[in-house]
Amino acid sequence: MKTPARWFVFFLAVAATAASPGTLGTGRISGPDISLDGLSARLDQQIAAMGTIVMRETISRYDTARGGTGKIDEFEASVEIADGVDRLASLRRNGRPYSGVTPLQGAWAFGDFSTVLRVSRQALGEQGANLVRYSDGEPGILITRFHCPASNALWFVSVDSRIYWLDFQVEIRISATTGDVVEISWTSSPPTPDAEIRQIRRTVAFASSEVGGRTYLLPTYAEYRVVHSRNRVEWNTARFGNAARYDALASVKYVE
Repeated sequence: MKTPARWFVFFLAVAATAASPGTLGTGRISGPDISLDGLSARLDQQIAAMGTIVMRETISRYDTARGGTGKIDEFEASVEIADGVDRLASLRRNGRPYSGVTPLQGAWAFGDFSTVLRVSRQALGEQGANLVRYSDGEPGILITRFHCPASNALWFVSVDSRIYWLDFQVEIRISATTGDVVEISWTSSPPTPDAEIRQIRRTVAFASSEVGGRTYLLPTYAEYRVVHSRNRVEWNTARFGNAARYDALASVKYVE
């Protein structure tokens, strides 16, 4: 009998420095004076702005193998950018203080706050994407898609202590009215046949939010979904709220 795999499915996108604008493609987006250079500049501004923000994040984990609602547990934490990567603090699991997420078995997503933005920005620069079109049935939304090979070493999954680098497609959805990035999704190809994973998908939605008298484009919702070869699905949802600016706080923490 085959021993079931121990799934430590971490979404860990490697933190990346924004690519130089000189490496970008110059294809035009069919919209209100939006270019790929302009899109990349907006991503740079969004990443920089989020470096001054702390938010409250609620993460719920699910697994179809659990039956019922499939819910496993729920986490709450403050999330911020520290040294270029997302960092959780004041972590609680099912309402109780929790020391860390590394020992958790099952699907675990991390990096919704800013990592998806940074890696997408880097990939956009490297790929010089030029495939942009209106989305079906949503004339107010523009889409750009491009491919990231596993050899770029940007996204991996760990199964039974083995690392599988993922080949994936990036889709960036943009408001045709404002030019704001409203959603980013990453969809992987199967890592390897022996990994028994059909697909991994990561989606993060963004919306304008006023914080301290200024308007920021911040994450509002994220989903991380792992589809196994036998149609078992593990997924996480994350919701963000209570945004505050660092310089508005004497101490960046949430009182337990």
